[in-house]
Amino acid sequence: IRSLTLATIGAVENAFGFIRNYFELRSENRILREQNLTLSEDLIRLREAKLENTRLRQLLALKERSPFTYVSATVVGKTMSLLQNTITIDAGESDGVRANMPIVTDAGLVGRVTSTSSHYAIGQILWNKDFRASAKVERGRVDGILQWEGGEYLSLKHVAKTLDVLVGDVVITSEYSTIYPPGIKIG
Repeated sequence: IRSLTLATIGAVENAFGFIRNYFELRSENRILREQNLTLSEDLIRLREAKLENTRLRQLLALKERSPFTYVSATVVGKTMSLLQNTITIDAGESDGVRANMPIVTDAGLVGRVTSTSSHYAIGQILWNKDFRASAKVERGRVDGILQWEGGEYLSLKHVAKTLDVLVGDVVITSEYSTIYPPGIKIG
C-alpha cells in the first residue's frame, strides 16, 4: 500500500508540478530581464568610459609633446546650419579662453574661438564658410589657404597645379598664421 500510495502521489505531483514551476519560472524570468537591463546600461556606461579614456590618453600624449598650455573643454552644443557651423564649449574667460584661440583635439585642428563668456565659448569649426587657415602640405612644404566651400571636403587654395602635392599628403597649419601655431594636423 505504501509503495502504491507513493507511486500515485509521485505521479500526481509530477503531473501538476509544472504549475508551480511555471510561476517560479515567470518570477525568475522577470528578475533576469531586470538584471539584463541593468547590465546593458552598465555596458553602455563602460563603453563610453572606455572611449573617454582613450581620448584623454591621446590628449595627454598631445600635451606632453607640446610647448603650449591647453584648456580642457567639452562640446556642449553645436549648430550645423548649412554654412555657419559652430560649436559651444564649456570653457570660457574664467578658464583663460580668449577669442581667436585655436580649438584642437588629439586628432588635430577643429577651429577657432570666436566669442566667449565667463564659462562658455563659441567656436567656428573647419566646416564654416567663413573659416580660413594658413596651411601647408607636410611632405612637400607647399603653402596654401585652407577653406570650406560646402560639401564633404576642405580645399587647399592658392596652390599651383605644378607643385608637388599628392593624394594622401598630410596637411598641417603653417607658420604664416597669427592664430594657429605651426604644425597642427588638419587632415
